[in-house]
Amino acid sequence: MSSKKYIFCDLDGTLLNDEKKMTQKTIDLIKKIKLEFNIVFGIATGRAPTSVLPLLKQEGLEEVVDVVIANNGVDLCLLKEDRFYQLNMVSPSSIKEILSYYKDFSFINVSFHNPNCLCSSKLTKETKRIKDLNFFKFEKVVDETSDFKQTARVMLLFDKTDHSKVQNIISRSYFSGLRGCFSQGNIYEYMDERTSKHKAIETFVTGRGDTVGEVITFGDSDNDIEMLANCGFGVAMKNATINAYSVADDQTQFTNNEDGVYEYLHEMFIGGV
Repeated sequence: MSSKKYIFCDLDGTLLNDEKKMTQKTIDLIKKIKLEFNIVFGIATGRAPTSVLPLLKQEGLEEVVDVVIANNGVDLCLLKEDRFYQLNMVSPSSIKEILSYYKDFSFINVSFHNPNCLCSSKLTKETKRIKDLNFFKFEKVVDETSDFKQTARVMLLFDKTDHSKVQNIISRSYFSGLRGCFSQGNIYEYMDERTSKHKAIETFVTGRGDTVGEVITFGDSDNDIEMLANCGFGVAMKNATINAYSVADDQTQFTNNEDGVYEYLHEMFIGGV
């Protein structure tokens, strides 16, 4: 792996355990790899920057992470250079189409971010959790007649027991210019069709004169598929979805709750030295 210059890790289900924490030994190993192998380390997550940046500070990762790709590729945050970019967003008209299509399915809650606010078709414990996770001050109920701004992604929130039913409904829908995927077992997300973690990674590394062939990626969910498949070397977690695992070059021997990323990176960079 001497030709690799970059490592990008997903957060939830990958770098973080189910308690949303990571071990100190993982942080120390990443620091060691960065120093000894001149590696650029990045986060590629579905979370919004308002959730990611405080988490980095909380976990002591501010000095470790060089770049954050958030909102599944919409936000590109170059932390060391204090520069922030937003790529392709979902328009208000597309949001209204989604709200209109799903309004008759009571078990599906349409939710999306707006400045300092979480907008949802109904307010629940889950929307409050998401609001608090992103440090938003407000949440409000909206429908297709409401006024709101463009957003990075539109989420469908539902109970995990309704996954198959939701999947069937989604399969019968089409929204021009959008693409979608399951980011968690109870969340499906719509994004601009030009947006993905992989495309944001490509934008970043080519801007530095490199290629995605020099990137190692770690992920566990369907929103990681493109970066696992199209970057230089994709590693799916042991706890990854079948779809994510099927496109990856390799799989960790341990889950996110067993320091899977640490164990894999240690073997890759330290074990053979």
